[in-house]
Amino acid sequence: SALNESAMEKAGIIKIGVPLLTAEPDGRIRSVLSARCEALEAPFTSVESDGEKTSIDVQEDHTAFDVSTSMWGDLRLQTPLVGEHQAVNGALAVALLERMPPRFLPDRDAVLDGVSRVHWPGRAQVEHLDGTTWVFDIAHNTAAATALASVLGRLELPRPIVVLTAVLGDKDWHEMLPPLFDKADHAVLTQAPSAPLARRWDPHEAAAKAGVGIAEIRTDFDDALDRARELAGSGTIVVSGSAHTVGDVLRGRGLELS
Repeated sequence: SALNESAMEKAGIIKIGVPLLTAEPDGRIRSVLSARCEALEAPFTSVESDGEKTSIDVQEDHTAFDVSTSMWGDLRLQTPLVGEHQAVNGALAVALLERMPPRFLPDRDAVLDGVSRVHWPGRAQVEHLDGTTWVFDIAHNTAAATALASVLGRLELPRPIVVLTAVLGDKDWHEMLPPLFDKADHAVLTQAPSAPLARRWDPHEAAAKAGVGIAEIRTDFDDALDRARELAGSGTIVVSGSAHTVGDVLRGRGLELS
């Protein structure tokens, strides 16, 4: 099955005797990873990904969550990255830090400080500009788009919500777009100016197959931006689909890219 193929592909990274840490949420895939680790005598650790158990609090400018460690005790961490998935990523990073050689081990304050100062533009980045709320998220695959949809569902964003998107043609937009469109009132499909010509998608096909009833096409990028602003008004524009799409809008708005 596709699931088994995915699990075995992930298991290919496991090396003899080398510890594996994972936040994989699918129990079937975790079982494959665990079995492979046992066969290779590689220590296996699964990091908690249950939002209720880890008391995840998602706000538009941060995510707070609990992590229990053997090295630093119970920690209440806060990261500027937004989304439940970022709490899981943070917990995985802390679990990895616990296993560093003694000379590289940070102290408790360094862990708290480090997580609080993570900087990663274009990852559920919320900005308020000229009366409109903007959410910038690269979300260039199905898992990332699903995570972004979860963020949109958790934040109390002003409506209407307009998705402005351009996806690269070799990405699985058939699976990426529906979760986002489910959270949106409108969608504008376009082309990112910086996207390589050979990798550009066909927004007309995407609108016909995934955006019926919600999507319209503006192949000119500036025209698409104007249309998204017109539709959103004092609501929210979600810019997503690729690093090119997000980067082109951030650059055009004079915002930081790195």
